[in-house]
Amino acid sequence: MARERNITPEIPQADGTNNVPVIHSEDLHYEHFACSEPSLKVNREGLGILLKYIDKRPDALHLDVATGTGLVPALLHEGGYDGALVGVDPNPTSLAIARQKRTDPRIEYYEGYGQDVETFLSGRLITSATMNDAIHEVGSREDQQAIFDAISRSSKDGGYLFFNSAFTTLANSDGGAMDLGRWKMQINKLAGLERKKKTGERVTGIVENSPELYSEMLQKAGFNEIYTGTRTVAFQKPAIEAITLYPRFTQSFFDDLIGQEQLSDTDKAAIAIEAIALAGIDNVPRVWYESIAQKVSQPE
Repeated sequence: MARERNITPEIPQADGTNNVPVIHSEDLHYEHFACSEPSLKVNREGLGILLKYIDKRPDALHLDVATGTGLVPALLHEGGYDGALVGVDPNPTSLAIARQKRTDPRIEYYEGYGQDVETFLSGRLITSATMNDAIHEVGSREDQQAIFDAISRSSKDGGYLFFNSAFTTLANSDGGAMDLGRWKMQINKLAGLERKKKTGERVTGIVENSPELYSEMLQKAGFNEIYTGTRTVAFQKPAIEAITLYPRFTQSFFDDLIGQEQLSDTDKAAIAIEAIALAGIDNVPRVWYESIAQKVSQPE
């Protein structure tokens, strides 16, 4: 039986007794996790390195792909960037929060995908770009390459691109896989659905590429990678609960379950939050990979 709660702006709490909390559709967005301690820490530190390279003057133009609720534009301005920004994201709920909370007139927000950024730039060339915590959500290697290609075509020669991801082949190198396995097991039990038989094909929408593959993609797009690094961040329980309210993440736990289409996004979030308590998860280490690349100047 569900427990009615007023969870806005609070994150719903589970009690580990199989009574899943009630979650409402308006509570499903990235802002909960964007404002969590691990997200702020890893993105602020990574962008701090980028800010040492990029043009920060008022006539600069920065593109933020998968801007979500506008965290990256806010952190760039906090770090001393004084130019204009264009934020692009396919999620209208996230963009509505960005427009409400991060209202700096230098920021333009557009609803769309990374492959289509040239449409929103209207012929303008960018001096720098970011794609934080998102490349792993792009479902195919072809689409990932298309995004890097579009950013490259939109960049001035010598422009910079920063991206990071907590979902690469390095993600569990400091542990955490066992905790995620226990979490997944409890989700399966609460959902009461059978798993699909293994076919050798991926059943999750989260793509965990290697850093070497990303380097190849960047090079193919016309970028030269000038910096790579990793950051291990401990996800405490509040951050783990926060990320469950982001449907794109939570869906990855249900992709291999037969009949999961019958569950709403709010159902899945409620199950995932209760499963955290049942699995006894309080801390999950995660390794973020980050990269800075510079567009190679083309001969005239």
